[in-house]
Amino acid sequence: MLSDFFGDSALIKVIDFLEMNQEFDYTKAEIARNVGISKVTLYQLWPTLEKTGLVVETRRIGNGKLYKYNKNNPLAKALEMLSNAIDLAYFKREKAKQKHLMKLKI
Repeated sequence: MLSDFFGDSALIKVIDFLEMNQEFDYTKAEIARNVGISKVTLYQLWPTLEKTGLVVETRRIGNGKLYKYNKNNPLAKALEMLSNAIDLAYFKREKAKQKHLMKLKI
């Protein structure tokens, strides 16, 4: 997850949530609730997400619009690769720590 490396900013939390749940679409209110930020904060971030093409509108239900992560966007692909690299680096570091601890127990 990007937040493991970049911290818990609202934008990173939203991107992480959408990337991890990219097969589903959500209203803005659902995104804010799931991420744990206010709708006001999400509405302030939203133009950046739309301008970069990281989110796309998928459908409308009544007056509500649903959105999802645009996994075909070049920036989204690059962020996913970065997120995977961060996860791998953390995994390798933890594995090395465990190996070192096992040596100390012997």
